[in-house]
Amino acid sequence: MLIDAHTHVGSDLFVYLRDHFSYALDWPTLVEQGERFGIGKFVVFPMVSHLGLNLAESRSGRITTEGGMGNDPLCV
Repeated sequence: MLIDAHTHVGSDLFVYLRDHFSYALDWPTLVEQGERFGIGKFVVFPMVSHLGLNLAESRSGRITTEGGMGNDPLCV
């Protein structure tokens, strides 16, 4: 069995807001592609930006929570 020892899942607002292309897959696509190439296990690193960050500052490449959308459980 092959093991993919480093892969990313999800999307990252920080990446998209800066007009970079994402390098992560969604889980169903990762599993489908893994099966196609014989990969049976994955070590997964989730993307970590969240809505508690100030989106305008993120677009400028700065990470701050001041002025973000809040810090409730859905934003962190």
